[in-house]
Amino acid sequence: MSGVVGSRFEGTIRSLGSKGFGVCDHPGGGVFFVPGTWPGDAGLFEITDCDKRYGHARLVELVRPSPHRLDPACPHHGFEKGLCGGCPWMFVSYEAQLREKERQVRYQLDRAGFSSTSTAIRSVMGSRAVFGYRNRAQFKTDGRTIGYVSPVTRTLVPVSDCPVLDGPTRALFHQLKGELPADAWLPGEGFAWNYLDIDSDTTLDALSLNRRRPFRQGNEAQNRIMKAWLKDRLHAEDRSVAIMELFAGSGNFTEEIAAMGFSQVCVSEVAGNAVLPLAERGLPGVTVVAADLFKPRTWADLAAVMPSPEILVMDPPRAGFSGLPRFLRMFPSIRTIFYISCDLPHFIRDVAQARKKGFSLTDLQPLDLFPHTPHVEVLGVLQKR
Repeated sequence: MSGVVGSRFEGTIRSLGSKGFGVCDHPGGGVFFVPGTWPGDAGLFEITDCDKRYGHARLVELVRPSPHRLDPACPHHGFEKGLCGGCPWMFVSYEAQLREKERQVRYQLDRAGFSSTSTAIRSVMGSRAVFGYRNRAQFKTDGRTIGYVSPVTRTLVPVSDCPVLDGPTRALFHQLKGELPADAWLPGEGFAWNYLDIDSDTTLDALSLNRRRPFRQGNEAQNRIMKAWLKDRLHAEDRSVAIMELFAGSGNFTEEIAAMGFSQVCVSEVAGNAVLPLAERGLPGVTVVAADLFKPRTWADLAAVMPSPEILVMDPPRAGFSGLPRFLRMFPSIRTIFYISCDLPHFIRDVAQARKKGFSLTDLQPLDLFPHTPHVEVLGVLQKR
């Protein structure tokens, strides 16, 4: 690859990579990824690292901006040392963000052998609120400052405010700032910071250092749309059908399924701070099983409760569910899968494996859960052929 660390070159951003960085061709050959750039940006770039296949660079001077650029609405936005970088797309219009997310979905589907022009692939559903939408956050603190860790510089960046937080979460953040300096938050030897998980239901007196809050979707308005999507697709099903839900968390989708009157629902999550409260809720028709779903030996516990599920609902973590093919062999009665995913590449991997087991992707709804980021949620329906 051409170029050495510290050298500069002129170029134009031609596209975006899967992580949301601009892609720029070096005049002497090679490809560089540049944070904080958008297709159409022309400028001067400085190489920060490189290997035989590709490298990274930073924008030194913007010579000709993309027409989609705008001034970011946060003083902490940026990619240099001392800037947050947590909302990497805040410098472009929201319409351009949505177009790029849809392009990424269709591009990755095409690469995996799925037809992105199929009517089963819907347009990305945007968020009505692009600021004040986020109901949870994880802050880092060294006892003297509080903020986020920059994904680019990996340093703690103190912030005075965060405009993407919703009202209650934002108010709690300002309460936390008022607690500084806080000796109780000083990191132990060998650590640079502690973390504070907060959400819109957290109170200052109930806050625990270095303890994760139960998982919840980070955009409540979009979460309501996700639940409505599932309800709409379950509406025509007989209420006696056997439904198995994996990675149920604290019951975000379970409560909707139960409210619809389904009488045979088996849900599973690992033992911990989510599954016990879910079991204690006593939702009608719902049996809760604590199981580490990444360990196939635990699936027998599910089979003991529901040996022949017909519908599978799953919302796995970012890594997806690589055991899905084996799971489908163990439960051949499954005819429909509703797959909610926060990671497009792993979703495509799992769907491709399910296709080998006789399933077709019949409906896919991309959804923007986190404006100003490359993240895209996907809601898929797979039917056994």
